Amino acid sequence: MTTASNPYEMLTQSAELIQERGQNYGEIENNFQLIADLFSLRIGRPFHPYEACILLECVKDARMFATPVFVDNYLDGINYKAFAALFAEDYARARGLLNDIAYQRKDSLQKAEMKPVEVK
Repeated sequence: MTTASNPYEMLTQSAELIQERGQNYGEIENNFQLIADLFSLRIGRPFHPYEACILLECVKDARMFATPVFVDNYLDGINYKAFAALFAEDYARARGLLNDIAYQRKDSLQKAEMKPVEVK
């Protein structure tokens, strides 16, 4: 599959995909809260839906390297970024970042505690 012929077509396809996926998976807010909750259980620290969007966008970025002409990766990436924007204010408010948004150095960020997953 090749990429769309212009950015307007890509954005239209992205919007159509949101509607289609909404019918399959439910409301965006509920779906991403569930994803964040599952990330929280797996990683062992609270996750916000904003973070879930960013991480899923990373998955699509990795897939774009492997298959650069597969349009689905771009469409999903566009949508994950739009969803992140939807959750950004709540995320910033929860982190106290609304009035003081600045880049945080790697050593000042909370580190994730990696817990082994027991497979039965």
